[in-house]
Amino acid sequence: MQRLLEEGGDGEPLIGFTKNLMIFRKSGLLLTSRLMEGNYPNYQQVIPKESGRKIGVNRGELESALRRVSVLSRDKANAVKVSFVSGQMTLFSSNPDFGEATEELAAQYEGEALNTGFNARYLLDVLGVMDGETISLQMDNPLSPCLIQESDSPGFKCVVMPIKI
Repeated sequence: MQRLLEEGGDGEPLIGFTKNLMIFRKSGLLLTSRLMEGNYPNYQQVIPKESGRKIGVNRGELESALRRVSVLSRDKANAVKVSFVSGQMTLFSSNPDFGEATEELAAQYEGEALNTGFNARYLLDVLGVMDGETISLQMDNPLSPCLIQESDSPGFKCVVMPIKI
């Protein structure tokens, strides 16, 4: 829709609605979209509340390290093992044909060791839409939902489910 607005030539855009359609028109271009039926799900139920374990890490460093490690995790789940110990985050992946990859990052974490796993693609998707320098990851245990937030924008929340490794 944004591209149509930018490339659609001159003239004012017109937007209209019928019972089950949205209609957008601008300079001879016509776009129709079916409106969804039903109630919007209660997304608040999916977002975990404040958890017992909070990890702070540099977003750019995590994204770069995750890209490097995930090269070897080309299975269906893009599985990457993630471990947290006091002051450190470790990413690990392996491939029986090509070997192993490990990356260690400085992290703000105090507490007992936590070992979990994630689909690297899901984490990279989240990190790709964040702009802040520092992010926080919050989770209660290795299989509980992980809440990811930017330190600068606490209202922007992403939830990623871990996987068993």
